[in-house]
Amino acid sequence: MSSDGATPDEPFAKLMQQYQRAVDDWDFEDATGTVHDIFALAEEWCDENPSPDFALTITAAEFEERADWSAAESAYNQILSLPDIEPAVEYKAHGDLAGLCRLLQRDSDALAHVRYATAAARRADLTVLLVMALQGEARCLIKCGQISEACNVIAEAISVIDDDKMYNQARASILTLRAECDIHNDADADAERDLERAYDLLEPLAGMDIAAGIHSDLSRWWSVTARLCAKRDDREGSVAAWQKAVGISKHVDSLVHADNVYTKSVVADMLKGLADALLVCDRTDDATVACDERNALLDRIGVPNTGAE
Repeated sequence: MSSDGATPDEPFAKLMQQYQRAVDDWDFEDATGTVHDIFALAEEWCDENPSPDFALTITAAEFEERADWSAAESAYNQILSLPDIEPAVEYKAHGDLAGLCRLLQRDSDALAHVRYATAAARRADLTVLLVMALQGEARCLIKCGQISEACNVIAEAISVIDDDKMYNQARASILTLRAECDIHNDADADAERDLERAYDLLEPLAGMDIAAGIHSDLSRWWSVTARLCAKRDDREGSVAAWQKAVGISKHVDSLVHADNVYTKSVVADMLKGLADALLVCDRTDDATVACDERNALLDRIGVPNTGAE
């Protein structure tokens, strides 16, 4: 990878430290430049060290772009069939399969895969991987209406992360998930507190336009805020929050490294939330515009459109 004998992990670790320092100093120009360097390093390493699982992941993504869902699923399953598969690779493959199943509204299959992903992350014995797995499992459980189980998973995620600043984004994402559960459990005051704490962690990072993960979390934060406003009968506040969620999700989808069927599906979800909120405000024409945009987007990427968010 390098002429000085450094392993691939060493330059990556140095770049991650540089990125964290830039974030801590709110130097978003340096942070953005470092992200570009990380992407370049990862691309170089993948080109020089091709692996069967990476090649199959690329193949699956190509099938997804063509809406060939069965072929994409087959490619992911081929990864799981590779001999001597590492737990981290198994985690990624099951996570990708869970995302595909959620996209196709196969909720029970999605739940099975997120649980396998979490089990693989435990075997990998990497805190950051386990936190990501638990977040994915909680999101899936919430979507499937299994709020009590989601609360248990969220509680574990909170117990796993420490006070290191590197977990601030993850902490904010988990608090947002807990706020969503709070709303389902009629604990609106708790939801408001969790959302406030999450925003305090996310908002300082919003200056990094290239950071798809941060802006994805912000989009979800606005969608949960919209639900809280609606529950409190703040109809205009709900519309405004959904509009924010739509705008940010579109920004994520516009990023070259994040442009895929999944980010487009998130835009469609946010448009559905906005349309519903507009209808409650008797803004039928505006709701129709949002619905038409959503339907056109789903038709373009070839995913089922049942009207469910």
